[in-house]
Amino acid sequence: MTTRANTVATSGIKGSGGKSEAKNDPAYWVAKGTPPSPTEVTDRKFRAKIIEAFIAKNKGVGENPYYNG
Repeated sequence: MTTRANTVATSGIKGSGGKSEAKNDPAYWVAKGTPPSPTEVTDRKFRAKIIEAFIAKNKGVGENPYYNG
């Protein structure tokens, strides 16, 4: 009975089914230190944002706006 109640209670949760949106966040990949492969992030738009975040990280953009390093 408890298993059935849990299944019914969690069936309407958005993102249920084991899919996580965390891998679409550029901060996740920057913290990981490696850019994603096309199989890890299949959406081209998300991969482009992630690559832009890596480029900005390498340039030092956003860390200290008063330093031209």
